[in-house]
Amino acid sequence: MGSPLKEDKFRILSDSAQDAIVVIDNNGKITYWNEAAEKIFGYTEREIIDKELVTVIITKSYQEAFRKRFRKFQKIGEGPVFGETVEVKGLKKDGTELPVEFSLLGVKINGQWNVIGIVSDITERKQAEETLKKSEEKLQYIIDNAWDIIFQIDLKGKYTFANKTAARVTGYSLDELLGMNMCELIAPEYQQSIFGRLKKRIAGEPLEQPFDFEIVHKDGHRITVELTTTPIYVDDGKLVGVQGIARDITEQKRAEEALRFQSEITINMSEGVYLIRAEDGIIVYANPKFEEIFGYDPGEIVGKHVSIVNAPTEKDPKETAKEIISILNKTGVWRGEIKNIKKDGTPFWCYANVSTFDHPDYGKVWVTVHIDITERKLAEEASKGVEEVLRESEERFRNLTETTSDWIWEVDEQGIYTYASPKVKELLGYEPEELIGKTPFDLMSSEEAKRVASEFGVIIESRKSFSLLENTNLHKDGRPIVLETSGVPIFDVEGNFRGYRGIDRDITERKKVEMVLAESESKLREQKSALEQKNIALREMIEQITIEREKVQDDIVTNVHMVLFPILKNLRTEKASLKYVDLLQHHLERLTSSYGSKIIKKGFKLTSREIEVCNLVKAGLMSKDISDFLNISTQTVEKHRENIRYKLGISNKSINLVFFLHKL
Repeated sequence: MGSPLKEDKFRILSDSAQDAIVVIDNNGKITYWNEAAEKIFGYTEREIIDKELVTVIITKSYQEAFRKRFRKFQKIGEGPVFGETVEVKGLKKDGTELPVEFSLLGVKINGQWNVIGIVSDITERKQAEETLKKSEEKLQYIIDNAWDIIFQIDLKGKYTFANKTAARVTGYSLDELLGMNMCELIAPEYQQSIFGRLKKRIAGEPLEQPFDFEIVHKDGHRITVELTTTPIYVDDGKLVGVQGIARDITEQKRAEEALRFQSEITINMSEGVYLIRAEDGIIVYANPKFEEIFGYDPGEIVGKHVSIVNAPTEKDPKETAKEIISILNKTGVWRGEIKNIKKDGTPFWCYANVSTFDHPDYGKVWVTVHIDITERKLAEEASKGVEEVLRESEERFRNLTETTSDWIWEVDEQGIYTYASPKVKELLGYEPEELIGKTPFDLMSSEEAKRVASEFGVIIESRKSFSLLENTNLHKDGRPIVLETSGVPIFDVEGNFRGYRGIDRDITERKKVEMVLAESESKLREQKSALEQKNIALREMIEQITIEREKVQDDIVTNVHMVLFPILKNLRTEKASLKYVDLLQHHLERLTSSYGSKIIKKGFKLTSREIEVCNLVKAGLMSKDISDFLNISTQTVEKHRENIRYKLGISNKSINLVFFLHKL
């Protein structure tokens, strides 16, 4: 290779190099092998010198090509790959293959062409490249399969990138989107606002995010999206565009509107409604009617424990609440009569209907509807003995159980039915005994069973309660029935999981109703407008009736002053008293109604005293006032009132006696 001094310098430099340095002579044999080569390939210099390079450190797949190129090099000192850097598969002493990068340079030594090769182990670089490739592929997969629209636009608003979700949501192909400006997608009324935000983004001003607006699908229908954007800068800090993520929230907006509509219904219901957080039994909402029934100011009862509405009986209010909560945790529902107490301490009876739901803010809640049944209970207690009341209460409970609209079931730990209530016959057409030994998935199509099984498998693994799981079952006659399923886990006394107990509710019709909700809302608005017109007409009618009533009153006053008062004056003389008394009776009969005769003619068989009481009740007097007026006891008045209701045929009916007498 030259003088000894030069060779020493070359060896010092090559041994300090990180890459392998190899010299091969004109016959392709190795004449020099540095320390880096030993580390990379595993051969010592003594083992490798005079070995043919191509057969030792190059894999068989590259050997023939290398020999062919080397034969040309032997003659003229040049050829393919010589003077260039190429990647090949190297071969270690232990037979392991590794990626290497060869740089081959021809030099003449003693009149013959030799090769100096610099070989780099590029294993780590290849691994990094592969990792980067996989990372890019993973990122691309995430972008392509994301539920959100991911896009980029330039400073003029033209799309420079969009993922597959953008095409799916908008209806345009990716090629179409990349040729469009964002204004072509944005609904006209939002364009000015969006472009104003784009200008602020370009100017570097802060923006309130996210931002809701509407875009127009290719077929013309509107989609509500929630947008978040960030600026795009190049390496020199120059702003070149904006990238954003837009989420389709159309269904969310519809759900919010439906929830608002339902909230309006709840607020205006004639029944008392309140929500109880299942986690701790705290009341989190009460509608105005509930607050009115229980005597609380708006919002006053929120934050109180549910036991506050229970009246003390043979059980403590908290004990009553605990028993009901226990049933709710097992079945998800509770219905029955309960003795409640108002804020001022007044006890009263209600019929309560409790169901379990999942609330977006409060988690699992119990929705309770209360109806005041105090009058009915008082009437029952007044006319029946304690045993009869108990019997009827048990009968009502049995009827409620048998007529419930929900199907109650139990499954064991393998999901096999061990009990089914008779309601399943009405819901799915099967007798209860037909389901024993089957699983819920036997009642579904294969696709639905697969979908529900994946969800139910997670539930069984968790051993937790679940609610409102929608699933489509097949009726015995083959038609689909949509059910809403809720259940609680069953544990034995030792705490071992034994299955689930729950209820299924048929929501097929509800699902159909949801589809026509928009039409219903439109019709409601039309009906509201029509009702307002009727109210206007009714007010005008009432005003006319008021005018006519005042005229009649004026006529009566005039007659009294012009006719009766002169007669009364003449009565003061004894001679004319009989004559004027008859005349006074005649005119008084004309002024008074035929109310008493009507009662007699209708054959109600009331006594004269009962007719007197009827007249006073009709006039609006309370029992105490009537007793003072007739100089009889209040108990006697109450007895007359009971006899009157009996003879008029309205006993044990929710009919107001005053209103009934006015209608006679």
